[in-house]
Amino acid sequence: MFWRIAPILLSAPHEKHPGTVNCTNLSAAPAVPADRTQNKKMTTPRLIFLITPSIVHDSLNHVSEKRNGNFELTGPDYSGIKKPDFKKKDMMMVLSLSSPLILASASPRRKELLRSVGLTFKVRPADVDETGLPDESPRSHVRRLSAEKASVITRRHPNALVLGADTIVVIDGRILGKPRDPKQARAMMRQLSNRRHTVFTGFTIACSRTGAVRTGVVQSAVYFRQISLEEIDWYAKSREPYDKAGGYAAQGMGASFIRSIRGSYTNVIGLPLCEVMEALKSLDALHFRQPV
Repeated sequence: MFWRIAPILLSAPHEKHPGTVNCTNLSAAPAVPADRTQNKKMTTPRLIFLITPSIVHDSLNHVSEKRNGNFELTGPDYSGIKKPDFKKKDMMMVLSLSSPLILASASPRRKELLRSVGLTFKVRPADVDETGLPDESPRSHVRRLSAEKASVITRRHPNALVLGADTIVVIDGRILGKPRDPKQARAMMRQLSNRRHTVFTGFTIACSRTGAVRTGVVQSAVYFRQISLEEIDWYAKSREPYDKAGGYAAQGMGASFIRSIRGSYTNVIGLPLCEVMEALKSLDALHFRQPV
């Protein structure tokens, strides 16, 4: 509980007003009867304080009070103190693209990441052979595949901006693909346990009509804690490992194995969002505007 102290300016006689309250008395102040103020000569204005209890409890026993229509105090640390009214158009901005955007991937994680920043796009997965070339480095591998995926879709949609991407997990110089069965999933988890591995994502943004192309490769170091055999068996029996490079999901149950990440977190999920947004801006394809 907290107490609300409300200053009120009154024009009242000099004698003690029945509505005044001693500030040391934390009980609710009595209301001033209407008939006590009528037909009396009003003299010097005085400032009094009405002290009343003001409390709102939510299910977590936090205390909150709305002030000035825009500020809310929540809990002892006042977390979330400012909550602007986003219903007003002058307080909103939206992202717009100079051309339609197509994601050349069926990955649910990549779709979620693009939607998280407010981008609108269509999904047209590109079917390419992802087999590595002899003596191909991890960086060259993901760069080549992202470009091939983008190229396949730009030929079908020449007026669109096409985003292709490819992600791999590398440990001991070997690429870990997507496990086909629980046996492979367990083997990958044992290999990753208590060690560092590297996640590479290559991305390409291309438009056939304008000839514009941006490509990049981002890598992140991921450190796993020691994973028990019981945990490995539990994870392998879930649905999570089987459509993920390296056999785990950093945004799902697999996050419980990650001790730390050095580099881009969204890269580990499957798309380096920061670098993709920078590439769109460099193409002058991304704009920030007020809604119409």
